[in-house]
Amino acid sequence: MDRLPAYMKLCFFALFNTINKIAYDILRDQGVDNLPLFEKAVFVFFILILVIISKYFVSILASLFFF
Repeated sequence: MDRLPAYMKLCFFALFNTINKIAYDILRDQGVDNLPLFEKAVFVFFILILVIISKYFVSILASLFFF
């Protein structure tokens, strides 16, 4: 965490606080602990974003070298 740049720390803490607030509101209102599910969903979303970004860069590299 200490090695992250300031802008990445800000994004991380914003996401972290938002997820915890939503999980707390659900726990308070419905008595269900959804935090583990939110953590898994964020991880899956992160992997999806990495796949989308890698496809984008591959298409740019392919257009530079093969066309």
